Amino acid sequence: MNYKKSALWFVILLGVVSLCADATYEGARSITGAYLGSLGASGTIVGLVAGFGELIGYGLRIAIGFLSDRRGHLTQRPYNREG
Repeated sequence: MNYKKSALWFVILLGVVSLCADATYEGARSITGAYLGSLGASGTIVGLVAGFGELIGYGLRIAIGFLSDRRGHLTQRPYNREG
């Protein structure tokens, strides 16, 4: 098997793995409310838990993005040979 064909199969395999991971994540995320409801949580509690989870996720994105921008070298691309 030549290298180009191996590389193509590797990229396709990574795509399939990514698809499965996204399906698992979105599936688990969609049943969070029903699961908390089956544990006896009210609609308010379900909303607060889901909202707090979103807040943590977006807060981490902002913090990591800020730190990455401050470091500078983390944002350089390997194909950028000018800097």
